[in-house]
Amino acid sequence: MNRNIFKVQTLLPFLLAGSILLLVVWYATNLYTIFSHDFVPWTGDEVSYVMEGKSFKENGTLHGVMLLKEKVAVLGSFGTHGFMYALTDGAILSFFHSEKSIIAFHFFLLAASVGFLFFLPVSWMHRLIAVLWVLLFYYPAYYTFTFMQESLNMFFAVLAGVNLFILYRGNKKFRIHFLVL
Repeated sequence: MNRNIFKVQTLLPFLLAGSILLLVVWYATNLYTIFSHDFVPWTGDEVSYVMEGKSFKENGTLHGVMLLKEKVAVLGSFGTHGFMYALTDGAILSFFHSEKSIIAFHFFLLAASVGFLFFLPVSWMHRLIAVLWVLLFYYPAYYTFTFMQESLNMFFAVLAGVNLFILYRGNKKFRIHFLVL
């Protein structure tokens, strides 16, 4: 019986690494497909985000583009989602000039989220398990390849989780002070 447990413990890191490699290939294939073909927003929110980002890039304004009952916010004349999405997407579009760069930014956030997991003061096996959990969660699998902003939420959630874990463990050597809760 002990030999079987030893075999599982020996194979588990390879199984985890292989699973992560397959997921990375899947993500990269999706990213390649998006950049090699036409890709357009398909939900109303995505259209709104891209239009507000383009408006910020071209006009320098955060004024709402798609409005509810033709009304904007009293303070700032923002659209129904506020100003942050327009500012984020507009800044990306100002630098890269393509709507697909927004998706590349979301992919970068996913890679950064996974990268932060390597700051966890745990064994490599536990780090691989944490990476697998993040990659298998439906947020990155779905939202990384859209114009939705949930990738930002996931990035800050992973960053906060890593910080809270490090603070809980009391390991001052690895503290990340850049996050303000």
